Amino acid sequence: MNRKKMIAAVLATVLLSGCAYQENPSASADTSYDSEATETSDAESGKVEPSVISDAESAESSETGSAETDMELPKVELHDPDSELFTEMLNKVYTDYGITGMSVALFCNGEIIHTENIGYSDTYTMTPCTDNTRYRTCSVSKLISTMVLMTLCDEGMIDPYSDLTEVTGIQYDGDNTEKIKLWHLLTHTSGIIDNDRYYDAPKERYNIDYILSTAHTKCEPGTTYIYSNFGAGTIGSIVERLTGEFFHDYADEVLFEPLGMDAGYIIDLIDDKASCATLYGHDGSIYHVPTWGRNRIYYESFGLGNSYLTAQCELLITASDLARLGIVLAGDGTVDGKQVLSKESVDLINSPYFSCDDFDMGLNVRIYDDLIEGRIIYGHPGNALGVIAGLYYDRNDGTGVAFLTNHCLTYTYQNGVYKAIKDTLDAAYQCYLR
Repeated sequence: MNRKKMIAAVLATVLLSGCAYQENPSASADTSYDSEATETSDAESGKVEPSVISDAESAESSETGSAETDMELPKVELHDPDSELFTEMLNKVYTDYGITGMSVALFCNGEIIHTENIGYSDTYTMTPCTDNTRYRTCSVSKLISTMVLMTLCDEGMIDPYSDLTEVTGIQYDGDNTEKIKLWHLLTHTSGIIDNDRYYDAPKERYNIDYILSTAHTKCEPGTTYIYSNFGAGTIGSIVERLTGEFFHDYADEVLFEPLGMDAGYIIDLIDDKASCATLYGHDGSIYHVPTWGRNRIYYESFGLGNSYLTAQCELLITASDLARLGIVLAGDGTVDGKQVLSKESVDLINSPYFSCDDFDMGLNVRIYDDLIEGRIIYGHPGNALGVIAGLYYDRNDGTGVAFLTNHCLTYTYQNGVYKAIKDTLDAAYQCYLR
């Protein structure tokens, strides 16, 4: 398998390609799916605006994004960080939103500048959260999985405008004039939805083509935003069909292992299993991650090429390591002196492809212009099994926040953001990142 061919020229072309369509407004509440629990989240539902990003706007934004990362990010001067106020504000977040355990990591100038841990990773043993606590990131996994997929873009094996069926052989039932492209999947505009077969899949272990045969809305790809865990989960299947490796192993090989991270999409790949936080559901359920059944044997029983239940929600990682991945996305693709992704791939992830009511969509990243005053904030939330998580960053100065919990109330703010995350971002940018 050729993993040397680079496609910088192709990527540059893609950045300037038109990727918006006119469509009729359509709203759909998404389901934050988990193989053991299902919940509907207002924060992750979206209605598409009638007028989406024009070709000219898309090109201008992409050119601007490239220009920003062609030069070194400005050095951010930390003006007397108010650590006491930050701790006070975080403790209020912890109390206000019924959090059991939480870890927060702030980054700036290409490095972690502050971490804070509050509460317990396990209430029975009264184990406190630490910098070494690993959390399930839920839908934040989608953004990190996109990074894994983009390593294949860097090797010339796929690009955001690749046809899904032509490149991977994955079949679907849509008979639209526009074929599903990779960017449709990564912006939740493919028309693929979470259907009954998807919800039954954890028990029945269906192959991906069987689910896709009934999982299409018939919406023309690229016209309607419908948040889809299944659609995003197909990242795993795409990676497997292109590499011949299970998604969880490939992610470990190209992302976590090179960066020295004890992280992964299955518990088998975590060395320090005891560090994984117990998850507490809204209904009082307790999920002991180190011993649960989502292991290598379970996921590989679906067969190579059918990993659609890991990429969308299963990543286990510390807040500091999640922040290090945020540094990659907020900058030029590097962290700790290591090139994780090409600058072109980072620009592609962060380019706006589609406009919704409350945010623009990059490749599994949401782009907000009114979340923090005077800043364009990129990121993705996570919500399942009573857990709230988030990774958010500002590409203009490379600052950002990783936020992880093992239980948190899902109060929503606006713009597809949870209140606990909004308050944490406010605290970070007021006390440290101003």
